[in-house]
Amino acid sequence: MSGAALRFFDACAGIGCFHHGMVKAGFTCVGAAELDGRLQQEYPKAFGLDPSRMFGNLHEVTEAEAWRAVRDEMHGCVLTAGFPCQPFSKSGTQLGPEHAEGTVFGALVCILEDLECPAFILENVENLTGEKHAETFNDMRTILRGMSYDIAFGKYSPDQIGIPQHRQRWFIIGIKRGDELEGSENEALLEAMDAAIQEKASEPKVILKDLLEGTSRRGSPASDTEKQALVIWDKYLSWLVENPSIGKTPSPLWGMEAVYAYDIDKIQSILTSRKGKKIRKKDVISALGSRHKKSFRRKATIIDNLPPYLWDLVDERKEAYPDWKPRYIKNSRAHLMKIKGWLESEDRRQEWKDWVVLLRSQDATFQKFEWHVRESPKQTRIKDDIKRVKKRFEGRLIQFRPSGVRVSKGDRHPALVAIGQVPVVGTCLRRPPWQILAKLQSIPEGFANNNPALFGESSTSGNSGEPVKRLGNAVNVDLVAVVAGVVKHEILPLGK
Repeated sequence: MSGAALRFFDACAGIGCFHHGMVKAGFTCVGAAELDGRLQQEYPKAFGLDPSRMFGNLHEVTEAEAWRAVRDEMHGCVLTAGFPCQPFSKSGTQLGPEHAEGTVFGALVCILEDLECPAFILENVENLTGEKHAETFNDMRTILRGMSYDIAFGKYSPDQIGIPQHRQRWFIIGIKRGDELEGSENEALLEAMDAAIQEKASEPKVILKDLLEGTSRRGSPASDTEKQALVIWDKYLSWLVENPSIGKTPSPLWGMEAVYAYDIDKIQSILTSRKGKKIRKKDVISALGSRHKKSFRRKATIIDNLPPYLWDLVDERKEAYPDWKPRYIKNSRAHLMKIKGWLESEDRRQEWKDWVVLLRSQDATFQKFEWHVRESPKQTRIKDDIKRVKKRFEGRLIQFRPSGVRVSKGDRHPALVAIGQVPVVGTCLRRPPWQILAKLQSIPEGFANNNPALFGESSTSGNSGEPVKRLGNAVNVDLVAVVAGVVKHEILPLGK
């Protein structure tokens, strides 16, 4: 094929990360489509695309008059799409094709046929190949092979190419082999993608320093509630520093186990013996400790004596809990009781009681703690609470997640996701501004600052949360460029 083949159509365009990556690999954009009305307006402005080449809903787009008007100029281009992840992701509904957006793949197939694309690059979430969606993914592969595409699919993350973010995504590429031929799953294509990723890994990038230093100047501060939670968990960490014999923090640590006296083994035994029948109220009470039996007459009283993760015992639980839950409970309780016993032996009983009261005043999610750091907590003698917390969590990244307060080492950023969960930088107790997060998606320097409206902000100083959502839905630019380089090599004769 000639150099004219180095054109692409950016389906599911979003904020244009595919666009950046394809251009970096030597391709030119000839059209794009995006369902979001605001992005339909901002994408052409940001990338200099003729508005007549910007389309909305992909469904039946090939039948639209506006499409037919420019079809010839787009014919023979490469199709790219990071198509909607909700039908396949763990955080979505997992309804697959039943989800309204599950038919986007069908619309992409129509575009492949109409434009007679010589190749395509598709991207989707890690769970695309999960057990629940295996049949759907197999159907997709069968359809693409039936269209005479040799295909390959590999799972890659930005941290494989030197970018400090772990965010695995599937990349599916296809190369047209001739209309009369059945396509195949081409091992050579997969090997080429793997080799390209490995080669790029030799060119590390240092973004983490920008992330940490830039956040201290421009980031949004952690809330007072979040800071209070960190002060409470800082006290816990100080005990580990003072008495190393306590041992390492269980993962996770469910702090509310410091106050409950229920017998989880007895609960498991009762649930197993019920053989699918709902557990009885009297059985629940029997597992809560004899000293409470007479006071338990109301449902609310029983709930008060159970942690939130066991509240389903009151209404609906019929089966024993999975093995991991009793293990988490017992590990957490044993660890906390060891601390309690040590403090009592040191005549510091009140110190323990005060800590428990403070912990129990927090939201349930803040009462859980995950120390994802191999090193022991840092030692500090600073008296001021906030200054001490900053020192203890210096260089760490802290996420306030539904599963608890998670502290990670800080050598790589957690995966950007559409639902937020942007971590707090421990050194300054601030969250990175979205312009710095854009670097984790390898968006070119200055592009975010010059195009805030594309990211959903009216100005560079905006802080609505919309940019984080859009970045979480995006693909990493440099990963796209690497994969696009493989496609480029396949569709152009060697030496051209």
